[in-house]
Amino acid sequence: MAESKLREATDEEMAEDAIATATEATEHTKAIVELDGREYTLTFTRTTVKKMERDGFNVSSIDLMPATAIEALVVGAFEAKHPSMTAKQRLDVWQAMPHKDELMPALVELYMAPINSLVADPTEATGSWKLV
Repeated sequence: MAESKLREATDEEMAEDAIATATEATEHTKAIVELDGREYTLTFTRTTVKKMERDGFNVSSIDLMPATAIEALVVGAFEAKHPSMTAKQRLDVWQAMPHKDELMPALVELYMAPINSLVADPTEATGSWKLV
């Protein structure tokens, strides 16, 4: 009888599944951008969000320091699916995209999805907690 070999999901894959489950009813998890015949997937994972935070990004700084924060958000949006692109290449794609005013709030929503998944209740709760 052949032995069944199951591949263990990585932490990143499990986190992405949790994000998708926690956000599927109200939020999106990625944006697909097509430009000059190429497709780019803009998304954030817990790993990319943590990296951005370590690098000093704070989503609330978009209103206070828009030039710096928007650039960091755009560069970060490419990180999960296009890590080999340089920051300049990512910004060049951004500059060539139309309707940035509509995409910017979507990027903020995408950025918040991994954060929101950290505190979202599971769809099938089996445990409980209490303060003592």
